[in-house]
Amino acid sequence: MRNSFANLVLVALALVSLSLSSTAVHAGSWPEWQRLIEAGTAAFAQEDIGAAEALFEDALAVAEATDPTDPRLTESLDKLAEARFLQDRDTEAEALYRRALAIRENSPKPSEIAIAESLKRLADLLFFNDRNDEAEPLYLRALTIAEQSNDPGVPLAYLDGLGRFYNFAGREHEALPYFERALALRTERLGPGHAELAATLDAMAEAQFYLDRLDEAETLYRRSLALREAEYGADHREVAGSIRRLASVIRMRGREAEAGQWIDRALVIELSQSAP
Repeated sequence: MRNSFANLVLVALALVSLSLSSTAVHAGSWPEWQRLIEAGTAAFAQEDIGAAEALFEDALAVAEATDPTDPRLTESLDKLAEARFLQDRDTEAEALYRRALAIRENSPKPSEIAIAESLKRLADLLFFNDRNDEAEPLYLRALTIAEQSNDPGVPLAYLDGLGRFYNFAGREHEALPYFERALALRTERLGPGHAELAATLDAMAEAQFYLDRLDEAETLYRRSLALREAEYGADHREVAGSIRRLASVIRMRGREAEAGQWIDRALVIELSQSAP
């Protein structure tokens, strides 16, 4: 019995030693973390979400063992959450996003922009699950934080996010001011002829369309089409998409023949793009 007990003690000591050895290996393991994150990102790009998830899980384990106060831990949580979200495991993704947010908020030296980004990720997930009452205050808080940045371009993503949120929620009146602010910021930063303004113009046009302001919607869609034609040329698939959006408004305004001409032009572009 004494020998058996001694053997158990030796086994236990060996396990403790192995655990300590493993921790020592993890200390300073950020190169391994970087390798796992890069491999997971590559798997993501190849749409191998299962492989990406496994790699992000390993990266999270390395981060937890190496330094749980390092920002790379929250990055690992975010990436793993995204992988689980894309596999329709939204409850797990939400828990990971909430954990990342809590870590950022409770950091001794919190990064306000990192907190804003974390809030927006969680809000996007809640919005996707029709939990609008929970998502809205998170979007608003994220925008408030972003607006305090010294970089005037930082709020753009948050203005876009709130505008889309209100648009999809059927609250177009509330969406428009955010899109208008985003358009003004982009115009100031990029100039009035930059193609990046086209997506904001489209979002504004959609809001006006559902508010039954078809004249305003048509004007905005024409502006976005002109920007895309100037950027990509007349025969690009982005131009075809713009044409179809414009045609839908023209048809709603009762100008069937004109709408048909626009649709024909879009079809020609699309067929030319699909030709071998």
